Amino acid sequence: MTMQAPIAFLMLCRWYEIPYLCTDLVASVVSAVLILISAALLVLFPAVDLPPIEGTYNVGVVDVFLPVQLEGEEEADVLKREYNIDYQNMATHITTRIFYPTDEKVSSGIPYVNKTICAALMNVTNPPTSPMSHMGFLIHSWCLVRLPVVRNAKPASAASSKTTKKFPLAFYSHGLTGNSFSYSYQAASLAAQGYVVMLVEHRDGSAAMTVKEDGRVVEFDRAPAKMWVENRIEHDRYRRKQTVFRATEMIAASRALIKLNDTNPDVLSQLGIDFCTRLDTECGILACGHSFGGATALSFAVRVPEFCAGVVAHEPASDWICDKGRRALFQADPTYTGGVTLGFEDNCNIDDNQKEDKESSSSKSASKMGIHDLNLLFLFSEEWMKNGTGECNRIQKLYMDGHLGPIDGVSNFKFFEKSTHSTFSDCCMLTPTWIARATGLTGPGDPHDHADLIRRNTHRFIEEVEQRR
Repeated sequence: MTMQAPIAFLMLCRWYEIPYLCTDLVASVVSAVLILISAALLVLFPAVDLPPIEGTYNVGVVDVFLPVQLEGEEEADVLKREYNIDYQNMATHITTRIFYPTDEKVSSGIPYVNKTICAALMNVTNPPTSPMSHMGFLIHSWCLVRLPVVRNAKPASAASSKTTKKFPLAFYSHGLTGNSFSYSYQAASLAAQGYVVMLVEHRDGSAAMTVKEDGRVVEFDRAPAKMWVENRIEHDRYRRKQTVFRATEMIAASRALIKLNDTNPDVLSQLGIDFCTRLDTECGILACGHSFGGATALSFAVRVPEFCAGVVAHEPASDWICDKGRRALFQADPTYTGGVTLGFEDNCNIDDNQKEDKESSSSKSASKMGIHDLNLLFLFSEEWMKNGTGECNRIQKLYMDGHLGPIDGVSNFKFFEKSTHSTFSDCCMLTPTWIARATGLTGPGDPHDHADLIRRNTHRFIEEVEQRR
């Protein structure tokens, strides 16, 4: 399109009969300049795209306010700040995106993102006083990216799909400033392997923005950024309370996802989508997430291990896991003193011992499992390994000493060279490489290659877990 600029310029000159601009010399010079500018723009801002989604199935997607049932006032008390709760029925709705296998063919796909999200992303990733915070148009090229999935497709049926087995379940929790679209490549790739994958837009203020069922917007919470500068301890306490909120969302949403195997809610039936009898609800839910989402997935597994099929932690922000979760994860580490790097124990709402003691006896007797009874996969970037961020060195030592996951399990720990923390999301692949490297968004490695490495290691781990069942 940019190469058409010189032609358009000459046509306008002749149309409006501007003689001094129609001379051969002027026209040639202007055309040459416009061609050079167009060529430079093509080089500096090339077309970006996500890799193809590889797998056994085509992928469908639905964006829906999923109705959920809360269990007890504890959950309602945690979520009431940002959720419209029907206390009589203990019910509410969660903003979700669900990827799933389908037999329908993918044609043109769907837009990756819209301009509203682009504006929100630029706003939250730059200081409020920075002009860049108002320049969402700089990433409007993301709106041109097509995600190769079918919106509101019918789920694959056992009779027409490649296999007669039911589809296993997973969720993927987004990181700080993320959203339900931010990890579309990894989530859709998992769906192409036969999983039904749910992404929740967290309402704790960690998402770039999210919209409630009543149309109100939950905006990004900038308060912790100020705490990071002024009081690191208070910052991490704040984050850990957000992790409680997020894990509670995932527990409620996961119950709702399992319920789809028995009851089809109106919001899905109106779209012609029905998961009844097609979901594998016996093996639990695979808990996945990146950064803040990794901390959320691990906290989910600590609180309801009997509900969990395993954990895929893509570079988890382990300092933001709540006290009970950190104690459970590092129980075999004799150097663990409580707050890990900060050296303190905080009161983390329902995830601390005070609330855990209030669990029903039936919940406790349902499982004596702990997080290390589950298979765990930890993947880290070279950036975090060099800095020791996210307690990666401590987790690596647990793995090397044989204390990560069950003794006879397939738990694993890996890191990828020449990669950064953002490598695990889609944003590195959607940003021109020279800009991503100049801003530190990506490392010297190819973000597409890293995305494929993450995908293949994740899928290999999942296959090994399934073989052990």
